[in-house]
Amino acid sequence: MIYKIKNEKIKDAKQSLDIKYTDATHSYGESEEELLAPYELTQSYPIAYLKKKEVELEDARNFKLWEINANTEGHLRKFVSNALGENYLYDLDLEDQLNLLGLVVANIDSPFRCAKESEPQAKDYVLHTKEQIKKVYEDGAAYKARILFAGGALKLKAQRAKTIEELNLIAWAE
Repeated sequence: MIYKIKNEKIKDAKQSLDIKYTDATHSYGESEEELLAPYELTQSYPIAYLKKKEVELEDARNFKLWEINANTEGHLRKFVSNALGENYLYDLDLEDQLNLLGLVVANIDSPFRCAKESEPQAKDYVLHTKEQIKKVYEDGAAYKARILFAGGALKLKAQRAKTIEELNLIAWAE
């Protein structure tokens, strides 16, 4: 229940109120228990408070969307494929995607830059058969689709969140 109390009467109150908002004349808050005078039961908080909370929620939502986008981009830097018989890391920037697609379309064997997952800093051009190139492309496309779907689902949850607390619960599952 939402209560208000005249500011000059706060010192006379026998019960306590978790004050959420104060204006020039009244303080407002919520209580699970019924409060007695000088508290007055009210239907809602003042418009100024509600607008302030709305702005805070929108700011928090915008930050959460930025955070989700940053995490999505971070996940889209590399992917793993076992096309060579063991796990290798491949870059996923636009140029690498275009080069990989070009090799798939050309349907040729070719060296392609990657690194063993166990040695991510040791990137080198490793010869891939056309079948391996196609498998790398398929693995990369599937990975990218999963990441974009996951990021999109999180953004939808953020758009639907009604409170900052709900927004704070939204996190990228590793």
